[in-house]
Amino acid sequence: MTKPTNPNAQGMSRRTVLKGIGAAAAGAATVPLLHAAVDAREEAATTEVALRSAQELATRSGTTPALAPLGVIAFNRIAFGPRTAEDLQRMLTMNDETFVQFVDEQLNPGAIDDSEVESRLAARNFFTLNKSLEQLWLDHKVNGNTPPANFPADQSWRWRGLPRDETEQETFIRAVYSKRQLNEVLFDFWFNHFNVFAGNSSSYVAYTFVSYVRDSIRPHMLGNFRTMLEAVATSPAMLEYLDNYINQVGGPNENYAREIIELHTLGAENYYGTGLQQDVPGYPDAPVGYVDSDVYETTRIFTGWRVEDGRDNLSDTGRFTFHDPWHDRFQKTVLGQFFPANVSGLEEGRRAMDLLAAHPGTGRYICRKLCRRFISDDPPERLVNEAAAVFTAQWQAPNQLWQVMRVILLSPEFRSTWGQKIKRPSKWRSAPFVRCGPTSTRTATSSMPTVRLVRNSSAGDHPMATPTARSTGAAPCRCCTVGVSATT
Repeated sequence: MTKPTNPNAQGMSRRTVLKGIGAAAAGAATVPLLHAAVDAREEAATTEVALRSAQELATRSGTTPALAPLGVIAFNRIAFGPRTAEDLQRMLTMNDETFVQFVDEQLNPGAIDDSEVESRLAARNFFTLNKSLEQLWLDHKVNGNTPPANFPADQSWRWRGLPRDETEQETFIRAVYSKRQLNEVLFDFWFNHFNVFAGNSSSYVAYTFVSYVRDSIRPHMLGNFRTMLEAVATSPAMLEYLDNYINQVGGPNENYAREIIELHTLGAENYYGTGLQQDVPGYPDAPVGYVDSDVYETTRIFTGWRVEDGRDNLSDTGRFTFHDPWHDRFQKTVLGQFFPANVSGLEEGRRAMDLLAAHPGTGRYICRKLCRRFISDDPPERLVNEAAAVFTAQWQAPNQLWQVMRVILLSPEFRSTWGQKIKRPSKWRSAPFVRCGPTSTRTATSSMPTVRLVRNSSAGDHPMATPTARSTGAAPCRCCTVGVSATT
């Protein structure tokens, strides 16, 4: 099969992205940015895979900034910056040995005392952060029009979407005050990778947002990707956001199937177009990519994966359920693998996720995104391949992602690159507060300044309300068209 033309690139205008030179200081200075042309579909990644084609690479004028001290690199990429005097001293005196110690410390967040941030969260008296999924559903969906008596009457309109609002505030507080800084940087990455739109207060996403973040994303960020994939797939937030909660044999909806392949696992870089499955190189034992037919077959596999939302005689709990009457029970083929007829749809879905998580293309795609986040917008291919080899070989290991991150953070490329990564607004938003160490006596219901603070809609980077499934976590976003920024 010949490499197809990327259908998503047709008719799309090329955009100008500002790339610039960052000072080798602790990320505090802003500098003028220089124009550079890049392809609108910059997600495509290697010369060996389907959607990669020759493209106009970003070019810089001026001089490349001098390599920053190792401590500056570490605190600006692994963290949101130094906050305390101790952090600053550690940053300024960091050498190769203490850098490795810092990395290993951040890779073991459970051993870091984070009582300060927990105390700050407790002092705000949030209503929703400790609720179970079922309680969130009952309080904010089933009884969403009747806030409890202790909730301010003049803010009753906020009740349905309160789990979303409080999670936004919690996320910002953790980014500023947590000593587990790598955890917070990784959360920003993984939430964007598994993006859901939380902007609609009357949605399953908003009602259960606390659970989505707490139960589906955060426990797995240094754990196992396959485990996180299923936790996300069975969350009411993702089931509703990508419409799989209505995906049924009599009315299939391919939104989730397409995104689990194109965005969550293999990526568009491994897409081989609209041709036949058997024409993909390596078929059937090890196809190197996928075609639209794989998406359609995966759609059939996930029929019947839905939410207990009170419809069709189901309970009204918000929990995931497999609804057998909706499942397409006939045979299917995905990535060269045969799925026989009359097999449980739950079993089929889990097998499909196994295939996707174990595929080498998934390892390359995920690791390229991680290298973009932690190294540069045009990551070194050597490191991408090294990290991807670990990702794929360890796809069943409970600490798979821990192993991958250690490879990336301790790589020579991490220490030897600077000024090749544009800072996103989420880092601009958090970094000044990290450095200033602000205090606040606000309670959960004194709201709106904090809520407004975490929104970067005008910069194209609202951290929890990106309306499309495409995340903003790897490539430069619309924020790159502003007049000044900084690089790391």
